[in-house]
Amino acid sequence: MPKWPVVGKTEIELMNKVVSSGVWSYNGPKEKKFARKFADYIGTKYVVCAANVTVTPQIALEALGIGYGDEDQGIDEICLGDLKDSWYGVTNLNKKVGFGIRWDNNTI
Repeated sequence: MPKWPVVGKTEIELMNKVVSSGVWSYNGPKEKKFARKFADYIGTKYVVCAANVTVTPQIALEALGIGYGDEDQGIDEICLGDLKDSWYGVTNLNKKVGFGIRWDNNTI
């Protein structure tokens, strides 16, 4: 496995190009190009790029229609076991969707 993240001359040049363009926030031209190519690669119509472990599960939950008020439906916590090492970002998720977060039978 190569070292991650890959940081070489090409990557530095590409990052400098994006940053100096002034268009490097959400849904910029490089991101749109990547999303299009990735969607083609995996054979789907849509791809959403997400920045971190807080917004990624938030997008997934919102896409499923899960959020505030679903406690009435019996949903009062979500379990995100594979994200345990990113606990800080994930615990902010409960502020976004209104649920407790549980890992390995421990509620945070």
